[in-house]
Amino acid sequence: MITRVSKRGLDAMSIPSTGIRATGLIKSYDSVQAVRGVLRITPLRVRTDYVAKMLAAYLVALPALGLVFLAGATLGVRLDAAQWFDMTGLLLIGLVPFILMGLILGHLIATDALVPVMGWLVVFFALFGGAFGSLFNSGAMLTVVKLLPSYWLVHAGEAALIRGDWPMEAWIVLACWTAALIPLAVVAYRHDTGEA
Repeated sequence: MITRVSKRGLDAMSIPSTGIRATGLIKSYDSVQAVRGVLRITPLRVRTDYVAKMLAAYLVALPALGLVFLAGATLGVRLDAAQWFDMTGLLLIGLVPFILMGLILGHLIATDALVPVMGWLVVFFALFGGAFGSLFNSGAMLTVVKLLPSYWLVHAGEAALIRGDWPMEAWIVLACWTAALIPLAVVAYRHDTGEA
């Protein structure tokens, strides 16, 4: 029988990993294919470019999410339709900071170095977010770990099962990460494209 920690690890490792890798590789592939030059001469705004890449990342992540849910259901996870829907929504919202990280990395790191960097980033967030079990159950380190978006992704299943939603702390953490990463993504875009 699969353990509770393993079930958490399924969500926590595959979903953000897919989000980071999808956006980073999509952006990196664009650079390799000289799409960047075309973007410079078209009136495409940064926001439009990023929204398109975020939607592409979600399209890449959805099959991974479906496979994780199928594996969970096969291994004994029993949720009603509303709980599956709630958990899906929480996971998709929790992906936003990871997708933004992928966009930033795609602009700043060479294509051949991108996959190892993303791998280490995913391992860091999964390890400290609790995908392999909680490293910290109390004290100051638990407070620090709760500041990571991956912590709340790991707990998305429990939140959907028990409360139907994350606590306010989770929403604040995700909003802060997103608010901090958006300007960094714009700066990375401008740096990569040579815009002032």
